[in-house]
Amino acid sequence: MPANHGPSVLVTGIHSLIGEYIGSGFMAHGWFVVGTDESHRTSHFARAHVQADLADVDSYALAVRRAARLGNGLDCVVNTDLVPVFGEHGEAFVRAAFDQALTEMGGSIVNVLAEPGSEGLDRDFVRRRTAELAGLVAGSRVNTVAPNLLDSTSSYRGADADEFLATLNEREHSARPRPTLEDISNAVVFLSTQPLTGVTLGADEVLPVPHG
Repeated sequence: MPANHGPSVLVTGIHSLIGEYIGSGFMAHGWFVVGTDESHRTSHFARAHVQADLADVDSYALAVRRAARLGNGLDCVVNTDLVPVFGEHGEAFVRAAFDQALTEMGGSIVNVLAEPGSEGLDRDFVRRRTAELAGLVAGSRVNTVAPNLLDSTSSYRGADADEFLATLNEREHSARPRPTLEDISNAVVFLSTQPLTGVTLGADEVLPVPHG
């Protein structure tokens, strides 16, 4: 199925709940969505599908290349948790996406750490790693949406248990609610179109992203 004249995106893990929300979000903004995972069937939230083992860099690279053919190029690749971008071989996945499609189109990568398994990831590590991945390919744009990352810093440095609990409760009341799946999808679509790179949006920063 040929793409329309709008931009094209490859959404990995399209049959996961977050993948479906992201695919739906892009479709609502007029994007041609290609989905990919180990399934043989096309998601209701994509126009086309490519089967792939997303933990294998060669299979991932082939999926990107095939998606680019289906979409008349790719403007963005969204890596959900099935793609081990923050693992030992993350650089290979990022390079593969740019080599196969994104460099020619001036496209971007948005990584999404939304699964429960990403709870407790070190905030500094994710930020640093995102910045490193953004520097791999000249002129590339690589950003991360990590809705499980919360700013856990506290201004309290004393040893009194009651005072600590009072400080913690005060912070909880002032904290923003966790981002919804729609918030996450909106953040991903937003980052895909902005001249930003090396940016990590944690749970404390996803909600302010414009939805328009």
